[in-house]
Amino acid sequence: MFCDEPIIKVYVGRSEDFFDDSTAFLDCYHDLAYHVPDGRRLVLETEHHYISIGVNGVSLECKTKTIIEFEEPGEWLYDCVQVDEDPNEPPYVYYEHTLFFGERLLEVTRIEDGFSLKFDDFSMKLIPHKSSDEIEQLRVENFVQEFVYVYGLERLLKKPCQCGGSGELFMDFVSDCFVRCNKCKKATWVQQTAEEAIDEWNCGELSWDASEITIE
Repeated sequence: MFCDEPIIKVYVGRSEDFFDDSTAFLDCYHDLAYHVPDGRRLVLETEHHYISIGVNGVSLECKTKTIIEFEEPGEWLYDCVQVDEDPNEPPYVYYEHTLFFGERLLEVTRIEDGFSLKFDDFSMKLIPHKSSDEIEQLRVENFVQEFVYVYGLERLLKKPCQCGGSGELFMDFVSDCFVRCNKCKKATWVQQTAEEAIDEWNCGELSWDASEITIE
């Protein structure tokens, strides 16, 4: 057991210079794989620990400091739940938070091109890269305008469709999402986040026939 505590917060680490050209790519379209260069990382927070996922692998540290104090020099740890200034607006929840929240990191093993991370309900590859240029090329090659099937959140689609089918989550290039039945093709409305689309599916709010939507 790498860490027996569930994840309660998720952060994306990047340079304090918001306009820097370093990048990382969490591929959820073909397989779950986090492509990362030096200077970028994910930080998963539990009750008593920080789990750092970066170019050198995965580390577990006791939580003896605040998340701001845990930042490395020149780094900004960006919270994957962004609270709106308007109290009437719901927070914006990034895919990363929805993916990792509530999961435990059970095992980390070396593989040929990096590391394999086993969580309670899914596994993810960690693939280090020598430069951000390599990852930007990957991002360009995998750029999509139409919706694509998204891996990792199957556990959250808890309610079957009235026809007996299962929900499938789809996302486009701006991270808009909907859930569609794999049998009758009825779907939720397109939502800004995966969490909102999943909530609609679990409430049985299938508002349109998405059979004609092209899925790459």
